[in-house]
Amino acid sequence: MSIYRPALVAAALAAMQLAASAQPSLTATATPGATVVGSTGTVNVSVDVSDPMTLWGATMNLYWDPRLSFDGVSATIFGQSLDQFVTHFDPSQTQITTDPDPSMPGLSHYSVSLAVDLGADPSTFASLPAGTATMTFSFTGLAAGTQPVHLDLQLTDDSFNSPSVSVDSSVAVSAVPEAPPAAMLAAGLGVLAWLSRRRRS
Repeated sequence: MSIYRPALVAAALAAMQLAASAQPSLTATATPGATVVGSTGTVNVSVDVSDPMTLWGATMNLYWDPRLSFDGVSATIFGQSLDQFVTHFDPSQTQITTDPDPSMPGLSHYSVSLAVDLGADPSTFASLPAGTATMTFSFTGLAAGTQPVHLDLQLTDDSFNSPSVSVDSSVAVSAVPEAPPAAMLAAGLGVLAWLSRRRRS
């Protein structure tokens, strides 16, 4: 019996290593947005998923400079609108808040925390294949400058692995361009000429 004990220990260790290696991980990169005051710029986030995941939970915290206005309606999460993505989870456990976060003072905040109903049909759960998934967030520029945006994302799979990732980005907002002085002068002279002709006729 003792002959088999080392083999059993080795098999248990191998199984533990295999389980550890199968834990998914997330990495993310962001492409900053650009816009002018009064128009919208989009921040694109690419999330690289190391292993396929069936999502049992998701938590997202998005922060942005208040000189931007977040457009949640046009946000997309892994190829779906934010509203569509939320429908994969249990409404009774969905928590959404826009309260300020003391850990990120001075920034506007949107948070959504989701969990599935474990009694529901598993085929309705959201899933992510290994590879790159994308998220997009649109912001309207309220003031000129480079305004920061920050995302914290945590996903929980059906093995209770909860990888997380954080990424910083920004939206460069330009002032509304003014017409060049020469163009304004030409337009003014054109108006004066038109008024002069009207008076003569």
